[in-house]
Amino acid sequence: MPTIQRDWSVQRRHLIETAIFGIPFLACVLVPIFFRPDLFFTCIIIAVPIWLIGFTRQCRRFHRFECPTCGVMLSRKDGDAGEPVVFHCERCETVWDTGFTESSD
Repeated sequence: MPTIQRDWSVQRRHLIETAIFGIPFLACVLVPIFFRPDLFFTCIIIAVPIWLIGFTRQCRRFHRFECPTCGVMLSRKDGDAGEPVVFHCERCETVWDTGFTESSD
């Protein structure tokens, strides 16, 4: 029977990456609205790649996971709304809980 373990590093990385990509993206959106309307197109050109990279990394985080014990890359299918995001490592007999749940979209 597999053991269930929580990997807290997933949430920590999520918060760090949200800050790294979210703060510059927010600045690119708010600067032309409140301070410099003449920089609108420049800020959009900067904001789109930031958004694309951040979105891609977030999608990868919820679909691929490296087992902290053995290092095998685990993947998963989308689940139903409200279910926890977990990854099952058959090699270690461990189910890794990320602390996130499936969205209701």
